[in-house]
Amino acid sequence: MLTISNLSKRYGNKQVLRELSASFAEGRVHGIIGLNGAGKTTLFQCISGLLEYTGSVQYSKPGPLKNQIGYVPAEPYFFPRITGGEYLAFLAHAKGIKGAELPGSDTFELPLREYIEHYSTGMKRKLAIQGAMIGAADLYILDEPFNGVDIKSNLLIKQRMEELRAQGKTVLFSSHIISSLTEVCDEIHLLKDGRIARHYLPADYPAVESDLMAL
Repeated sequence: MLTISNLSKRYGNKQVLRELSASFAEGRVHGIIGLNGAGKTTLFQCISGLLEYTGSVQYSKPGPLKNQIGYVPAEPYFFPRITGGEYLAFLAHAKGIKGAELPGSDTFELPLREYIEHYSTGMKRKLAIQGAMIGAADLYILDEPFNGVDIKSNLLIKQRMEELRAQGKTVLFSSHIISSLTEVCDEIHLLKDGRIARHYLPADYPAVESDLMAL
């Protein structure tokens, strides 16, 4: 269980998160929605330990939370002049995975022997997702994973989320594509004014779009 209590984050005079409290159960896929600037990315960065904040973020399993997360940022960064295969090998080494063989293509059919600087936006996102899946994380945080990807990759990402759910993992992801949320999520959380304003279970999903339009 991931438990967030009274989480607040401010950038100068701007209060982005306001004593936000929520819990996210294992073995479930949780969607986070909200208008641009609602704080979705800031929330994910706080959970991942990339930002300082007030309040608490606790995970039920022992050990530092940041070591148990597979994180895909909204705008993945890659070093220049590095191939996709070298990037994945670097992540495997950083996570203590030895002897990993990386073929010339992968689940997303990426050209892993080419420099990442030649990748499209969608290809970079797919590479970041594959990198986050290396190792055995317990919590996966995906910030807009469907942005810029093709239909086939969209389906593969959804399939991977379902596999993680079946393995008892906790998955949090944001998306502006409502159908992607309603098709795969066990519950959806609406972020508004720096707090979780509403929780939706599948029976409530027809109200998601109208609630967003009303914001």
